[in-house]
Amino acid sequence: MIQTGPELSSPLKKSIRATAGPCGRNTALRSLAESKDGTRSRALSSTTLARPRLQSDFINGLFDGQAMAGSSSLPTTTDTLAVLARSLADAGVPDPRADVEWLLAAVLKTSRSGLFANPRRRLTPAQYERLRYFVQERRARVPLQHLLGETEFFSLPFYVGPDALIPRPETEILVETLVDRLDANTEPRILDVGTGAGPVAVALAHSLPGSRLVATDVSPRALRLAVRNACRNDVRQRIAFVCADLLAAFRSRAMFHAVVSNPPYVATGDLPNLQPEVRCFDPPLALDGGPDGLAFHRSIINQAPERLYEGGWLALEVADGTAPDVRELLAESSGFIHERTVPDLTGTERVLLARKRA
Repeated sequence: MIQTGPELSSPLKKSIRATAGPCGRNTALRSLAESKDGTRSRALSSTTLARPRLQSDFINGLFDGQAMAGSSSLPTTTDTLAVLARSLADAGVPDPRADVEWLLAAVLKTSRSGLFANPRRRLTPAQYERLRYFVQERRARVPLQHLLGETEFFSLPFYVGPDALIPRPETEILVETLVDRLDANTEPRILDVGTGAGPVAVALAHSLPGSRLVATDVSPRALRLAVRNACRNDVRQRIAFVCADLLAAFRSRAMFHAVVSNPPYVATGDLPNLQPEVRCFDPPLALDGGPDGLAFHRSIINQAPERLYEGGWLALEVADGTAPDVRELLAESSGFIHERTVPDLTGTERVLLARKRA
């Protein structure tokens, strides 16, 4: 089972302690590599994150090696879960119990449900050392998905890292909405603008076997990650990845049945209010949507009509509360007619669907 973490789109809670994370530090996690002995090595930028102290005698003793003398002195899985969940909670981490379960499951190479099949199991010293690294990084608000190295999107596995936005559950609605419209087309040609790690393009290619896609991003690093994900999900042969700014690389002629995008849509002034996991570890290019969060929506709405066949579709993800503004942009456009607004599971208007005017 591919391990997924919590949704990371909620604002920073006021209760988070100032010492709980890397806020204000210009530091990014650059790589997490699995070594031959099963531990994880890491490479950070030249400025190392300040690690908050672990606030439990048990944890300090455990992680300082005092509990490593013999396996009989090591705590059980149940004890470890309880203590480390408290440690993450003290650092202001949302859903601390679930995070510890994901991390411990990764250490033990099992599923979360597998942790409870043998609750009296004792970890080895090597497993504790790896867990120590995971917990300290998570207390510093490194995203859970970065620590695991992967996540699930549209029931497919995806590599993740600091070079691209972590796929969010609500973006699955963007894919579902477009699949519903293109399912009758045996060979749709689709353009994914701002593909990031490639979740939308890969999920569409997987769901529409006859489709051909072009996926663009301005970041070469993000595109390399997207290529890996396309290969992992066996759709690489049907996706062309192009390093380009929005639609600038394409001639002004009809060549696609649909244009889809989950563009940056956080207003510049709202960036400081994001969770540390987002603010400090997601690429700013993937977040900043300009003064009102709509800069990229405007550009795509203006540029897309000339690249779409008659009756072609435009599908856009939008931020909380901005759907009316994007509908107004569509109404002002001579190229599109708004067809539908699709809510996410919380009832928030999340995806706008428009059709090219005849």
